[in-house]
Amino acid sequence: MENRACLAKIDMYTHLLTKDGLLFTAREFYPSINRVRAVPCYFSDPAGDRKSRLFKFTFKRSVDEFGDIWVNKLKPKYISKTPNGEKAILVPVDDIIEFLDPFDLPEEIRKELEKSKFYPILQAVNKIGVGEKDIGVFGSYLSGMHNDNSDIDIVIRGINNMKLLKSKMDELRSLLQAKPQLDEVSKAATIKKYNELYNKENDFDKMIDCRWSTIKLDDKRVLKLMFNYKQGEKPQNLVPKHLAKEGMLSGIVVDDTGVAFMPRNFIIENEKGQFTVLTYFYNYYFAVKSGNKVQIKGTLSKDGKSLLIHDRKNHWIKINGS
Repeated sequence: MENRACLAKIDMYTHLLTKDGLLFTAREFYPSINRVRAVPCYFSDPAGDRKSRLFKFTFKRSVDEFGDIWVNKLKPKYISKTPNGEKAILVPVDDIIEFLDPFDLPEEIRKELEKSKFYPILQAVNKIGVGEKDIGVFGSYLSGMHNDNSDIDIVIRGINNMKLLKSKMDELRSLLQAKPQLDEVSKAATIKKYNELYNKENDFDKMIDCRWSTIKLDDKRVLKLMFNYKQGEKPQNLVPKHLAKEGMLSGIVVDDTGVAFMPRNFIIENEKGQFTVLTYFYNYYFAVKSGNKVQIKGTLSKDGKSLLIHDRKNHWIKINGS
């Protein structure tokens, strides 16, 4: 399939392989600059411990969401500005040689999944009402680089499916004989990691408690169900075209539907009206829930109706209660 046809179908978990052997996970396509916003996952390495059809890859410390581990060394020109001036990793379309769709797995990988220890999870999600065509897999299984130590990354398509799962999580956990939350040790380790990546003003302990889709399968495996919009579901003009100045907003979360998707987004309300808060930070999934009283620092849009969280060292979300 030609690049143009693939670009029309790009969503959050589409994987992109470049001609130089870099594997990315897509976030958004910007037609005006002919680049794809993406998060790099693997880089080719003759001594790498993972092998795909075209390259061998290095896995250790390979995810480089902010481009400060290896993208800046291998492809510094990929770190550029989005149309609204936000700094991000942007892959030129002309460099992409392959698109991998999480909802269209190659037959050989699908057969391997059916024999794997993870297949009962996919069956359980299907059993509670999510259609097979809306259950996708990304990460090592999508790229064909899984091994005996790999976990599984699952993405569910559609707002209605997200709401269905949210209402039936207890049933899903029961089918999987799983626990509902992270234990305190795992939670503390996650907070420590996030505090090293982002501003420590973030209330990560409270943000993690909002993650209703986390399933602790056993002492070693934690499954995070992810979600993606269906075609036509993504809100129009969600991302502001023009950013203005640093600012803060406070209010009550009145709509948390968008925190499950990318960009993460939610609506807050205060005495001046309603405002959209959004971010492309992956780890902010389910950062808040409806009813939370929040204070947020970010960059205001020129029209003052949106706040973008994009500076990981200076921006934050505080949750003051509900």
